[in-house]
Amino acid sequence: MADVLDALPDPRRRQGRRYQLGALLALCTIAVLAGATTLAAVARHAAYLPEEIHDRLGLRAAPRATTLGRVLARLDE
Repeated sequence: MADVLDALPDPRRRQGRRYQLGALLALCTIAVLAGATTLAAVARHAAYLPEEIHDRLGLRAAPRATTLGRVLARLDE
């Protein structure tokens, strides 16, 4: 799923990106399907995901809620 979502145009500058767009969007999708309703809940869900899921998504660490909020806000522009 992350690979498919990574094909979307990324509105962020290349410099300073720590996470691939597809990985963040896949993570948000997984968390919302699991019942997360806020960015904080998505970040908590990400923190408790098994390491295997982090590896499959290409995440080195769980992103913070502020990171998710900034990315999602940029997508909405």
